[in-house]
Amino acid sequence: MSIRFLSCAGLIMMSLPAWGWASHQGRGQVDFNGEIVEVPCNIDTNSRDQTLSYGVVSAKSNGLQSHKAFDIKLVDCTLASQNKPGYVYRKASIVFYGQPDPYDSSLLGVSGSAEGLGIKLLNHNQQHIVLGETHNDYELVNGDNSIHFFTELKFNQQPLKAGEFQALLQFVVSYF
Repeated sequence: MSIRFLSCAGLIMMSLPAWGWASHQGRGQVDFNGEIVEVPCNIDTNSRDQTLSYGVVSAKSNGLQSHKAFDIKLVDCTLASQNKPGYVYRKASIVFYGQPDPYDSSLLGVSGSAEGLGIKLLNHNQQHIVLGETHNDYELVNGDNSIHFFTELKFNQQPLKAGEFQALLQFVVSYF
């Protein structure tokens, strides 16, 4: 072989990218997904994940004396639909989900070492809210809206046992 041929072959080999000879370090992929929805309002970040603390509650012979309020704040509301010309959103409906109390299904169940109690949910008019049912009486205005709710600790007809308790309540807001 000629020196010229070997020189050309050497130059070609040296000009090939180094990655051509690198061993694979593994493979992977990234999947992207999502959903674009039209909603007239955003749920305020402080309303999205809330913690309500009852603190220390005394059990008295006339019942548990503890009431707490919480709000769901809907912000930056623009009620005119962007996708449906001429349509204006007027109300919000909210459905609450949670584990019902095993002895009184009208109450939100609690977990922990405390027993004999559950949490009653009330709307802004102090009317009972049933878990899993839609409540549509929340009028909306452009801008910010605050929907008020209340809770009460209630006996569930089982013997009361002192201890700590927790409960998880989730909600879904829909607009119409």
